Amino acid sequence: MADLLDIPVHLIDKEALPRDRSHADEEDDHELYMSILLDGLRQPIEVWKKNEGYGLIAGHRRLTVYQSLAKDSDRYAKIPAFIRAPETLPDAMAQMIAENEIRANISPWDRARIIVEACNERIFETPDAAIAALHPRASDVKKRRLRATVMVVETFFETFPDPHALSERKLLRLGATIRAGLADMVLETIRRHKVKTTDEIWQLIAPIIDESEQVLAGAPRLKHPQAPKRMVQAHSDIHIRREYRPDGWALILTGPRATGMLAAQALDEVIRWVKEE
Repeated sequence: MADLLDIPVHLIDKEALPRDRSHADEEDDHELYMSILLDGLRQPIEVWKKNEGYGLIAGHRRLTVYQSLAKDSDRYAKIPAFIRAPETLPDAMAQMIAENEIRANISPWDRARIIVEACNERIFETPDAAIAALHPRASDVKKRRLRATVMVVETFFETFPDPHALSERKLLRLGATIRAGLADMVLETIRRHKVKTTDEIWQLIAPIIDESEQVLAGAPRLKHPQAPKRMVQAHSDIHIRREYRPDGWALILTGPRATGMLAAQALDEVIRWVKEE
């Protein structure tokens, strides 16, 4: 059974592991703060002994509350903690994931992000190794979905203001743009439009996602260099993008000079060209 000790909060490194929840819920955090303040700590945190101090395994929010309260009261200078003994850093991460899978509502984005960060920090060599260690009981289907969402996080990291709002289904659909070779088009489209929310971004890129799924379903795939251009900077103030739609194709004009008059002139040119065919 793990030892239970009261450990000084300043000796605990709460960022010793990449955390599997990157966004905060202010209401939940305040509720936890008041609960600890009024009723005390109901569940000790979990740590492991490092060469200097301790590394946090589970209880990031509880430790954060204690550290905040300790600024005003010595009563919170130490926190009850179970001492775990993971053999390696990957083992410590596996314990953290197992604990939080039960206790915390982890978003599909964060579940994949923790794998990306663990690989970036060389805790695991590959995403497959991370998935095998952190989710040993996952079915083959779940592992495949995790691999797909990991690829999405790697490609679209910091693209969405609130990626936690994206369901697993949306992440998997977004992955289609990578497999169809249209991820760059998604990123460029987002960059050129002043959209502020994740929902607005999703509406913007929905036609590209639809096209990607059509390509993967067997629609003719565009090949370079014979295929017509998909995006072109026609002028320093005009950018033209060609998008697939279920009933045809659309030309999207963006930039300071993308006015209604310019669109009307472009339409006139298309009509003239069609009539000459």
